Amino acid sequence: MSLKLERGDLLQLQPISHTGTLKLLPLGKKNKQKLVVGDDSGIISCYEFKRGEPQVVFQSKSFEAPITSIALAGPTNKRDNIFLSFGQKLVGMSKKGKEFFKVSSHSTETIMNIAVEDVRAFVGFESSLSIYNDGKVMDEGYMARDAINHLFVGHVTRDNDFDCVLACQDNTIRIVQNIAQTSTVFLEIPTESAVTTVAFMEIEVDKSSIKGPTAIVYGLANGTLGLVQVFSNGEKTPIWTVEDPTRSAITCISIYDLDKDNAMEIIVGRDDGRVEVYHQQPESLFAVPYKAFTKNIGESVRAVECGIVSTPEFHEIIVASYSGKIISFTTEPVHSRAAEDSYGRSIQTISNENRIKHLRKEIDEMKRKLDKDREKFKKSNGSQALESQHKPAADFPVNSKFTLDTTVAAYVLTVELQSSIDLIILRSPVVLDLVETDTGSSVLSVTPPALLAQVGGSAPGAAGEESLGKFVAVFRCQSQEKRIVLTLRTNEGEFGNLHITIVADSAPKAAKIIKYDLKPLSLHTKVFEFSREESARPRSAMRYTGNVQLSAWHEWVQAIFPDVPPRLDEGVLDQVYCFRNTFTGAVTKVEFRKNEIKFESENASTIAIIKENITRLATYRRITLEESVSPVEASISSFLNLIRPKLDYQFSLARKMELVDAVQEIAMIDNNNNNEWMSEEYKEILRDQESIRQQFKNRDKSLEYLSGIVTDLFVDWNRLQGFDAKQKLPQLMNTIRGNNMEGVLQAFQELSVSRR
Repeated sequence: MSLKLERGDLLQLQPISHTGTLKLLPLGKKNKQKLVVGDDSGIISCYEFKRGEPQVVFQSKSFEAPITSIALAGPTNKRDNIFLSFGQKLVGMSKKGKEFFKVSSHSTETIMNIAVEDVRAFVGFESSLSIYNDGKVMDEGYMARDAINHLFVGHVTRDNDFDCVLACQDNTIRIVQNIAQTSTVFLEIPTESAVTTVAFMEIEVDKSSIKGPTAIVYGLANGTLGLVQVFSNGEKTPIWTVEDPTRSAITCISIYDLDKDNAMEIIVGRDDGRVEVYHQQPESLFAVPYKAFTKNIGESVRAVECGIVSTPEFHEIIVASYSGKIISFTTEPVHSRAAEDSYGRSIQTISNENRIKHLRKEIDEMKRKLDKDREKFKKSNGSQALESQHKPAADFPVNSKFTLDTTVAAYVLTVELQSSIDLIILRSPVVLDLVETDTGSSVLSVTPPALLAQVGGSAPGAAGEESLGKFVAVFRCQSQEKRIVLTLRTNEGEFGNLHITIVADSAPKAAKIIKYDLKPLSLHTKVFEFSREESARPRSAMRYTGNVQLSAWHEWVQAIFPDVPPRLDEGVLDQVYCFRNTFTGAVTKVEFRKNEIKFESENASTIAIIKENITRLATYRRITLEESVSPVEASISSFLNLIRPKLDYQFSLARKMELVDAVQEIAMIDNNNNNEWMSEEYKEILRDQESIRQQFKNRDKSLEYLSGIVTDLFVDWNRLQGFDAKQKLPQLMNTIRGNNMEGVLQAFQELSVSRR
């Protein structure tokens, strides 16, 4: 069953960079809810609506920093006290906009998330949690290993006190309890990707009501939506997950019964602009929900709230976008005739006319302000006028992400501005492969590597700046694009910074440079644990010992692998990390304690890259290490078995391509029989013909990439044992081109036998 919702644009405010800055007050006397929103200008505004026309209830002064979070507090069904955060400050306001509370935090970090219950304020900083009781800090707080992306507070595991649920960047949901004025982690729930947002859902199990929220709905950076049930004894049960084909990050979640069927809908906002509604089935709340509605608003969604805002009795979804748009998706049949209108106009027509009236008022006000500024400019002397002409361009916010997509083993770069993009320049000291991506009408220019080599392999810059000349690409936007998505694949072994220069289409021109780290093992992703099959695979090992503290080992591991949290838990004596290569599927394990670290991997090239970088880092710190390497010959065949299906598929593309045209022609002739006579192979070729054509175009590049993995394995395997096998590479390449994997394995074995 689909859900029919009609869109209406309510407001255009200043840009909104932070999530969670939109709330709806409880129902008022007119059976409608007022909307409270904060933006990057530092202003909190409260509006009510009458047939689409916004009416200002109150508007605060401009605080000295962007609003980062808004929370409501008060008794149940009357939570109309407004709390907001900006910078390091927390402010409380009444529903009429009167300020009654203000406190400055003890931390130098920016407050990112807040929740208020009774007289306690749960304050989430960039990577720590503090609890304030009536404006005073209750305890030393909790320091997370990585960033805290979101939080909510409720009776999750206790009826007599509140728990704080944290959405953490290090692929973990954490439930923090405060007992005897000490915040401790009660439960950790691992996830497959960074947790971006969390919400709670009340459920009933076997007709016995469980008080408080016992189920946590969560959204991940890879687009997955999930539900996990939590028990007071510390047990947890994953209920369901819904994956997103485009893997766009979930930015916000709201739980609300839109259609009043006693089953909650899960409203999801995504980074790519989609607003989705997932319907829970009343007869089985543990069943996987289905998508009942989806709409793309064209820019990142920053907040979603549900309630009755425009018309009594009609529920709606209120959405805040990155550029400051406030949009409504309502259940009201807006195309039907308005009962109170004698002219027979539709509800939507009246709402649009009211919005136009409001916009005209805003334009008139802007004209008055412009006239005042012109008068001031005329009265100013020449030097002041000259000063104003040479003012630097204003800074502009950028919503950018650089994340590893594990399904395609490549990094997805997303750049979004609140104004149009003029130009994006990518520069890197690492060779990058630009995976074919639909960039719309943007003009792409990639500098050939040969030309970069001719100019010396470096880009102009300040003295001492790293070489940026192995990859240079320029995107020129031509259709007022505000969002660009690119896919880049790295080569493991190289490291450096990806420099992204973003030029906004503004007057005067303004530019900003953003940097992202490219780690030596950039295609590895951290996993909670290996599967039983992965654990059983043979792995070569390498061990280092020396006078090295636990924190130093951790810093080195963080410099080599992505997804490693910046901090260790307090008081730990040892640490274990598990990684999986997203392209090959090979696994790597890292264990370290004071004075000792051990690496295990089924890919000898991974061991060689780690060895090179550990040596570099130890030399930089002037630390002497003892090294021991234990190659396991069985790991060679194990790794080649992971690569073989990919090579077989690339070689099979040539045969499939030869058959595509013939199969298509026969299918057109024999269309009446629905091609029932065809074998499954031919049906697959007919069904996937467009994909086959596209992949065949990139076949040479893919084969070169796969062949490089095998030849690197051959060289590195021999190098770990102290031998140079480069002279055997031409013969090995011929064997690979012939798709003779038995011959490749034999080449490894022959060298091993000859050295015994």
